[in-house]
Amino acid sequence: MELGKGSVAQKKGKVPTKKEKVSATKQDLVGFLGGLSVNLDREMNDGTILREKLRNEVGLLLEQELTNQQERMDKIPVWNKMYRGQRRAREPGLANVATPIPRILTEAIVVRIFEGLYNQPKLWIAEAVKMADEAKEEYEVWEKMAMELENDMDWWQRDINLKKKLFDPILQSVKIGKGVVMMWPKSKKRTVVRYATPAEIKSKDVPTFKLKNSPGGMTHGVKTVTTVSQQPDVLSISREDWMQSTDSYDLEDALLCGFRTYLRKPDVNLRVKQGLYDTLEADKLIAGDEIDEAKKERAVSEKKEITDHTRDKFAIWQLHYKCDVDEDGEEDDIIIVYHPESKAILRCIYNPIFVGFRPFIDFIYNPSEYAPDGEGTCEILEKLVEEMDTMHNQRIDRISQINGPILFVRDNVRGLEKFTARPRQIYWIDENLENIIQEFTFQNTVIENIREEQHLIDLCMKAVGVTPDVLGQPTADRPVFREMASRQAEANKKFRFLNRIYREKVERMGMMFLEISAQYQPTHTYMVQNGQMQEQRTITYPLEYIRDRIKVKLSGTTELDNQETRRAKAQERYMVLEKYWTSLAGMAQVIVNPYAPPVIKQFYIKASQQAEKEMEKVLQDMDMMNPEDAVMSLDDFPGMGEMANKPEAQPPPDGNQSQGAM
Repeated sequence: MELGKGSVAQKKGKVPTKKEKVSATKQDLVGFLGGLSVNLDREMNDGTILREKLRNEVGLLLEQELTNQQERMDKIPVWNKMYRGQRRAREPGLANVATPIPRILTEAIVVRIFEGLYNQPKLWIAEAVKMADEAKEEYEVWEKMAMELENDMDWWQRDINLKKKLFDPILQSVKIGKGVVMMWPKSKKRTVVRYATPAEIKSKDVPTFKLKNSPGGMTHGVKTVTTVSQQPDVLSISREDWMQSTDSYDLEDALLCGFRTYLRKPDVNLRVKQGLYDTLEADKLIAGDEIDEAKKERAVSEKKEITDHTRDKFAIWQLHYKCDVDEDGEEDDIIIVYHPESKAILRCIYNPIFVGFRPFIDFIYNPSEYAPDGEGTCEILEKLVEEMDTMHNQRIDRISQINGPILFVRDNVRGLEKFTARPRQIYWIDENLENIIQEFTFQNTVIENIREEQHLIDLCMKAVGVTPDVLGQPTADRPVFREMASRQAEANKKFRFLNRIYREKVERMGMMFLEISAQYQPTHTYMVQNGQMQEQRTITYPLEYIRDRIKVKLSGTTELDNQETRRAKAQERYMVLEKYWTSLAGMAQVIVNPYAPPVIKQFYIKASQQAEKEMEKVLQDMDMMNPEDAVMSLDDFPGMGEMANKPEAQPPPDGNQSQGAM
């Protein structure tokens, strides 16, 4: 699904005149410009050429922003090593142990984030938005469409293994403060080669090819290229490959943002042949670029070797930049493929997305004020962990001194030229041993700093919000459930705050999937579970502006409870609803009774309306999705309002009196 191949001048086969360059604006082109190539040969009002203007502006901005974030880029390898437990080398013989506190606390947070996202069978729920003065039939159509979209979203996230693709950016966001993913339409094709049947060999409509040395006497084969999927895909972007204007706090408001990828020369040439990259600009790429230092440190920590194949790559930046390229008074969101070393603009197109958003989702852990990056656990714990590791290694060194005494051996003693204190080693000497070897032992006292280390561990846990209450560990010898649940709920407030940040990002990702799919209209089939069988269905996306009619939210609960607690809460919700419906049924029996006074009936109608509001609040506090669907008042039932307004019926005459009259 690549858009904007080649430039306007290349497509028409001619170079635009100076008058055409000056007058070309968005108003001159009818329709949507998204995905079209920007005319880089256009002469601006100040006499400069657009290509040179963008080359200078983007080059200076990119260089400045990379300089601004260089300090953070230098810290990323340090934080990665701290997470992996790799310390700086010390003098030989000294302890160099790293405590795994950063890893323990980071993983405790990551698993709780994923538990908050994936604690229900479906990741997303799609709901139809009811418009004012809308016909019931039209709303029902959108309700049915919302259910189909929900099933398609569930199939899509399972098909691309979204949970695995989100793991790297979410883990990185918790470790160093920020992780980024990109959603972009992608078409996957598969080539299948098989033997041709006799009917296909005879048919002129089926292209076949001859086989040589084929087993079984097969003479012809058939090659088919099928489209496996045509849908949005999620790509994770490492933080060291991401750039964003430091004066922006939202990706949509950033003047410049984008990511870096490394391409080999054959990859660049392939894009030139496909019409994606400019030929003259691609010729400026001569030698490969130096690998980023953060990537080198990552490779070293993972014990990977950077080969020549990895070095011979070009650092290509895909940048989203706001610039009035048409000079019509309105900034355009353009995409520039840029090589900083040669200052080559390989490609420049308008943002191809209909809605105009930038296809990035940034996960930020522990947001920091007025900054595009958050603070990760490794950044928060850096000084505390350094102090704790120092104390831990001091105790190990002290134990080593006690268990390994120092020996002083006199020089030039025959037989002790290569003396080493090894067990069961025999040395033949002819002198007094007391005059040759002197043992020096340290005082048998170990440094008592375990309490101080535990204090530092407690500070680390409090700094990131992972307390014993969060981990479900009782703080009393005989804990009381109500007290423990209350303490756990209070401790989980910080987790719920951070969890809601990630939930909003994933909800936005679901809406982004629908909007991209609605634009590119992929026709594909998906599978849904129908009882014990898998049922295949086909979906066609609506052409209307889908954001006005469909709302996407996560189906998972915001509470970070275990399975036993969730089961207890579900049973409690059932008991509350059972009591509510039972009382509502008793009210309904009074209303349908023709002999009940109308005043009592009206009272029950009003009481049911108030009960509906209060019950919705109760179910919301119990973290129930869509509580309005589980409760209703009596006037929501057909005919209840009319029956409540009917006058009281006359009671039937007494049987004895009527018999006497006869």
